[in-house]
Amino acid sequence: MLLSFLFGTAANAGDFQVDRNLYGKHPRLFFTKAGIEQMKKNALEYPQWVEELRKTTDKYINKAPDKKINALISKENFTDWAWTRLVNVSMLYMITSEDKYLVSGKKWLGVLCSADDWTVDTEDSAWAISGVAIAYDWLYDSLSPEERKAAVKLIYQRTAVTVDNGFRQNGKEFYWQQDGQNSVYALKLQALVLGTVAVAGDDAEFNVSDFEAEINTQLNFLQKWLPEDGSSHEGIRLWAVRELCLLRIGDAARNASGENIFQAPYFKSSGYFKAYLTAPDFKSSYYNRTQYNVEGICTAPLFKLASENRDSTLQYFAKKAIEKNPGVSSDPVWKIIWYDSALKAELSPALPLSRYFDDIGIVAAKSG
Repeated sequence: MLLSFLFGTAANAGDFQVDRNLYGKHPRLFFTKAGIEQMKKNALEYPQWVEELRKTTDKYINKAPDKKINALISKENFTDWAWTRLVNVSMLYMITSEDKYLVSGKKWLGVLCSADDWTVDTEDSAWAISGVAIAYDWLYDSLSPEERKAAVKLIYQRTAVTVDNGFRQNGKEFYWQQDGQNSVYALKLQALVLGTVAVAGDDAEFNVSDFEAEINTQLNFLQKWLPEDGSSHEGIRLWAVRELCLLRIGDAARNASGENIFQAPYFKSSGYFKAYLTAPDFKSSYYNRTQYNVEGICTAPLFKLASENRDSTLQYFAKKAIEKNPGVSSDPVWKIIWYDSALKAELSPALPLSRYFDDIGIVAAKSG
């Protein structure tokens, strides 16, 4: 099943605005409460995903991050704490209801919300906004009014910084701001969308209408940049980072407002950019002057794209990758959310032996 089908749609699709019917209700970013049961079923079908989450998360379950944000950044583990670990413990609490994950999630969320040196606007900050927004959304029912207030305030303030310094820059521009295919652009837009959708309508003190207007502008810009052939000029090495951000953006935007970027031709082809260049069950190669073939096991995007397009071949590629790498799960949280157990996994006999990605001038070929 598609978890996003559990949501309604806004009255004016194409003009981004969080549906008022979602105000005060959580979770809302990627699924509703009804969707949690489907995720539990996915976890039962692939218990290694939960085991991988437990194995990595339990190592630091009783630790707390430094209260100084810049100290964490200087140690190069800020994104681990504020994104990976915070999202992991929040997911584990939802699907296991084990208190140790809630305790850690609330503790880490509290540290981030009480830090007094949020002066940075970096890629780390964008990951942190996304992580705090997800934790707030998933743990909402277990947070006290004071904890909710603190989280909303932080998310709102840091989202405002992302808008002012990330997209507007007061007349200045970064290299990625005019490049809708850039992974940094996707990351910044993810922070803006998740931050806005997570807190919209939850506290009268914080009005997100300016954020919604900026999202509308950026979604229109993004869709004009996405190539129909599904390729990326950053190559396959950054494909997973950018694609995961785009899919989270698309899920949250549609669930919140009815704005459906998945209708863009890009999303019908992007899974094949991954599949042809890193497919696990046959030898493949591609070439241009700068890129080289790499192996990849990031399968959550394939599950999501397969589900969106009812594409049994992409489902086949994703499952084959898991079979080839049974002990490795690079993105278990998003597999649990996006895996569609009702979709068959079948390799289409009509799949061509080669595919030309003309937007970047790459030919990919498979051996049979």
